[in-house]
Amino acid sequence: MPLHRSHGRLSPQTPRPDELPAGISPPAHLFKPGPAQSLNASKAAAAGHVKRRLQKLLGLKTLDPSMPFAPYMALAHEFNASNLASLARDVGGGVCADSVCSIVASAALDMACSRYLYDTANGDSKIMKDASKLASESRASLLCAHELAAKGAVLRKKYGPDPRFLKQQEFQRKLAANALERDALAKAAPK
Repeated sequence: MPLHRSHGRLSPQTPRPDELPAGISPPAHLFKPGPAQSLNASKAAAAGHVKRRLQKLLGLKTLDPSMPFAPYMALAHEFNASNLASLARDVGGGVCADSVCSIVASAALDMACSRYLYDTANGDSKIMKDASKLASESRASLLCAHELAAKGAVLRKKYGPDPRFLKQQEFQRKLAANALERDALAKAAPK
């Protein structure tokens, strides 16, 4: 992370886009069509409830459609998913660590709030200034997430995956399998 001097002290600064590390591309089978992709799709479907659970933990729960902020929250979901997929595919070697996911989720919420404030400002310069600050925070968060994903990919390539990450993946696999089994039992039970 770049540093700059302010009032005689060094402070961290959000990297400029041209200063971001390149990262590592994922294995080709993760993002190309074919039999492996259908296997990945079934794993993703099995882990769907984990995703919904994590979205609720991140504050990305489904809102009542009649609420004025609901369409912006829907855009935050899309923004979050799109940016995580892009970071995993282009920078993180097919993986986004929890820290990167957290930063991107915050950026998505900042962007949704920014757009909501812009649309409801009615020319109020204070509200528009707040919206601009949120958009800027979103941009800075995405740049930091890119840098963190790239550095994590380089470290994973050099040292192998973090054992804590492997344990977390195993836990999530078991959780998804238990949910599928519970759903199958619920469907098979007499009504």
